Amino acid sequence: VVVRRNDPATLNCAATGASRTRWFRDGDEITTTSDDGRSHRVLLPSGSLFFLRVTSSRRDSDAGTYWCVASNSYGATRSNNATLTIASLGDDFQNQPRSEYKANVGSTLRLPCRP
Repeated sequence: VVVRRNDPATLNCAATGASRTRWFRDGDEITTTSDDGRSHRVLLPSGSLFFLRVTSSRRDSDAGTYWCVASNSYGATRSNNATLTIASLGDDFQNQPRSEYKANVGSTLRLPCRP
């Protein structure tokens, strides 16, 4: 799954019957709003994990490999992995655009752009 930084995202986890769903990223159980009201991750009633906004910083990043575990009194099952990748563009362009371009009305204008 590729998501732009600060955009919302949903990772789905479906289990039948009454079960408890937990989510993990790179081997660590993650916190959601049910654990910490300040979290930007919400565990939905369906078991899916909803990100209010995907974060990417040196201190905290949502990028990684996720899986869910659904459990009840009969046991537990683990989902397949889902990798969340955060798409971003650099602050600078390799080719700086000119400050002005001219084109005839109705013609095509191509702007060189290499992020």
